[in-house]
Amino acid sequence: MSESEVERAGQRDALSAGRSDALFAWSVLLFAGAGLLLLLFEPGAPLEGGSQPALRAIMHLLALGVVLGVYYLLQDRLWERLYIRRPVLPWLPPLIWIFHVSGVALLAGGFFWNYTLMAHVGGHYLVPTAIAASFLRGVFTAALRPEGAPRHLAAHLPGLGLLVTMGLGAMMVLDAYGGGYGIYTPHTILVHAVAGGFLFFLPFVLCQGSAQAARCEAAPFSSTAFVLLPVGLAAAGVMAVALPGMRGGYEIALPAGLALLGGVALWVGMPWVGLPALGTRKPLTFQALRRSLWSALGVLLLFAAIRAAGGMALPEARELMRFAVTLFLFAVALPEVLTRLDETPWRARSEPSAGAAALLFTLLLMVAGLLLVAQLMGSALLVRGAALLGLGALGWQAWRLRVAQRP
Repeated sequence: MSESEVERAGQRDALSAGRSDALFAWSVLLFAGAGLLLLLFEPGAPLEGGSQPALRAIMHLLALGVVLGVYYLLQDRLWERLYIRRPVLPWLPPLIWIFHVSGVALLAGGFFWNYTLMAHVGGHYLVPTAIAASFLRGVFTAALRPEGAPRHLAAHLPGLGLLVTMGLGAMMVLDAYGGGYGIYTPHTILVHAVAGGFLFFLPFVLCQGSAQAARCEAAPFSSTAFVLLPVGLAAAGVMAVALPGMRGGYEIALPAGLALLGGVALWVGMPWVGLPALGTRKPLTFQALRRSLWSALGVLLLFAAIRAAGGMALPEARELMRFAVTLFLFAVALPEVLTRLDETPWRARSEPSAGAAALLFTLLLMVAGLLLVAQLMGSALLVRGAALLGLGALGWQAWRLRVAQRP
């Protein structure tokens, strides 16, 4: 192949990557809007005794449509920076996008309308196919890296955690609507939730920047253990939470696992805001503020561990889990990923504004605060207010990204 042909092929790959990036970014905003609209018209969903179908649809629109969508969006730039080459199979991201968008839409629709076929196709086939394709593309890119380039294996930890989380979720979807596995229980739902938070999202936050991924490769007893050790402890905590459902007679494992996860969340949040950890003090930054919200999740998990050790009743456990999922999704995950849309390469015509990102982060935190207060007070009015505020923040972010795309 001549030099000009190689250059033209590179330009085609870059153009294809830019188009798929834009597709993922706009689908993220659309799924976020759909979740908030559903919250607006079903304000009882996050409250005690609310609609379970609507709540499942909202949570998966936001967790899969938004958080997972941003994860896909950042992959190409991550692999290019880590392995000093364009990712392999440049034609695959548009196909991943098709499977992802159609799968999330069908899964959420199946949950909301209680339509078995939609949930099966979306949650058991399409979404897992997109996840597996994305993971394998990263593995192939690492395998074909230039000679001498580091492996950066830790950058693939989120993909591994995602495979575990989605494998369990896919089985639960099939079991909930057709039976066969016998695992659709409140305990398994808890395991699915903590696996998503600590096996996928925690490594995604800690190990999927170029600098962080490089630090994850360091020796476990160096000062960079802050990055690697929480991931291992989180995996142990998730296994402890899962143990009572796999074998009888290990009831103490549940509160122990929740306590370990709570400690991990506190550990992740505290060093980023400059508190003493591993013998260092770091300055308070916007990035540090985003990470500090893990501390709130850690406190709640420690409280849940204490209540579980004391024999918490099932209704209390469900409400505590509902509150914890709201805190994680709206206060920890969504502000993190939606502010990272400013880091995407297709908006590179203008420099990202730290002030605008901080304002968006503040608005999303206000949404989370309103929802948490609404759950404590049982107020549907506050839920609607949170949904309207969130829709306003999304509209503003969409306008900013649209302006950034203009020549």
